[in-house]
Amino acid sequence: MNSYGLDASPVADYEASVHGTALFERGDLSAPVCNDCHGNHGAAPPGVSSLVAVCGTCHAIESEMFNASPHKEAYEETDFPMCMTCHSNHKILKPQDKWIGTEEPALCIECHSADDGTKGLETAAGISNALKSLVKSQAEAQAILDEAIEKGMATTDVEFTMKELRQSLIQTRTTLHSFNIDSVMPKAETGMKQAEDVKKNSAELIEEFYFRRKGLGVTSLIFTFLIIGLYLIIRKVEKK
Repeated sequence: MNSYGLDASPVADYEASVHGTALFERGDLSAPVCNDCHGNHGAAPPGVSSLVAVCGTCHAIESEMFNASPHKEAYEETDFPMCMTCHSNHKILKPQDKWIGTEEPALCIECHSADDGTKGLETAAGISNALKSLVKSQAEAQAILDEAIEKGMATTDVEFTMKELRQSLIQTRTTLHSFNIDSVMPKAETGMKQAEDVKKNSAELIEEFYFRRKGLGVTSLIFTFLIIGLYLIIRKVEKK
């Protein structure tokens, strides 16, 4: 690329991206490479209007949600590159929850302000709070479940619910591409309910563990008294 007077940084950027990591570190051959986005013989940078279609080849759900969002029209009017505005192009990093919100390092504040005449920051705050609550609930649920597993309880059903909870978190993060709090909240609420179920059922298993241990202690004590009593009876019989 240098020999043609072209910027060679995309190579290093790609290697550091989630796509490059998937390919070079995990050996995932389904990860997109240069020609997946640029084509082969007629390779060229995707245009602003076609960028979302290029990304949507793999990220169809996110693309569909974005196309139905208020950002679609706004980006077209301002000639903003669709996915690239938030995710960059070659150095696409793993998305983080802190990218959405009303404080740094949130990306929302790069375009929105409190007096811009939109509900941008209000929506960003709502989505951010929903994500934070769900992530916190998941961590709490996992901690209680781990304790139940450590105590050797039968947690198969609870672990299945935990998997569903992780899926709900993924769906919530995906749905934020609609930039609509009414679309995000149902997914988040489903996850919150699953987290409460995990916490409740795990706590019951832990309580059962201590009940069993207490019962075992009482039973052992009763058997001890019975053995002592039997021993005394046998000694008394032997003396007679």
